[in-house]
Amino acid sequence: IWLLLNSIFDWVGILGLDSNRSSEFQTLFHIIIVTFCIQFTAQLINTIYYALQKPAMVGLAFLLGSAFSLLMILALSMAGINGLFWMGLSFVAGTILSLLLLTAKLFLIDRHDLMPVFTGFVFSWRQIFSPSGSFDFSVSDCKCADQPLPEFGRCSRIQCSL
Repeated sequence: IWLLLNSIFDWVGILGLDSNRSSEFQTLFHIIIVTFCIQFTAQLINTIYYALQKPAMVGLAFLLGSAFSLLMILALSMAGINGLFWMGLSFVAGTILSLLLLTAKLFLIDRHDLMPVFTGFVFSWRQIFSPSGSFDFSVSDCKCADQPLPEFGRCSRIQCSL
């Protein structure tokens, strides 16, 4: 919805920017909105690290994101690519890349037991793209996928079938 509304706003006039580069600014604002949505979901890893009592990993995510962005901007500058589009894209891509790398590190290397399990999740493309456009499912049976944690008496992974 915001991407559609973004084309209505005259950001060049609102922010007092150079009107000769209005299409470039419009594209840059689209990139900012899309990457904000991606970062909104990718930032969930920070909450998991705080819950695991590892706040330094959150700081590492910000450090890596800044370092990746700096390296990408330097590489683009050295290659002679000076467009606002590419600079903006490299700036936001560094943060997303660092969050995705730390998410993979957590679930694939450090804590396999926290990896999400999607068993019994079955859907039909015909059902999703039908004229009614509904996607309904219900969880019928949930059980502990492994032994309960002794210190908490709870499961670390829950497996549900539909």
